[in-house]
Amino acid sequence: MLDLVYSAVVFVVIPSIMIAMLMLGFYVARRVSRDFRLSAMAGLCAGLVGFAIYVVASFSRLRSPELALDGLPRFHWIPSIIGFVVGFSVLLLVRFFRLTAGLVGLMVLFLTFAGSTSAFSYFFASPLRGFAIFLALSAMFGMLLNVLLFPEPIREVLRS
Repeated sequence: MLDLVYSAVVFVVIPSIMIAMLMLGFYVARRVSRDFRLSAMAGLCAGLVGFAIYVVASFSRLRSPELALDGLPRFHWIPSIIGFVVGFSVLLLVRFFRLTAGLVGLMVLFLTFAGSTSAFSYFFASPLRGFAIFLALSAMFGMLLNVLLFPEPIREVLRS
């Protein structure tokens, strides 16, 4: 039974969180009001370009990357702390500086880049695998904690 729970967490829950981050970036970019849509779409595209840069930088050979589902990376404190602080701070900026188009674009960029790089790193062996995974998951934790404590700015972002 324990093996079943572990497998469900490792192969379903964790990848779902990462892919949900990416999908949330797409959702926010499409859902924001017209005033913020250009910046949100630019953030979406910038996040995808950042992901492409990450993939190219991670693999110097033109061969397909190898699946890395045989084990999880070891825990890393530094990217976890950085990710949490950055994730919490991105939404804190929205709260303190009022909602601007640039901050919405930054939030979408962050969601898109973190979700795509972490999902890719989770499934494929790359030199920055552990760093990317813990940075992205901690960033999402920081963002969700911010939404939990201060939900109003996100409601304002998602109002049509």
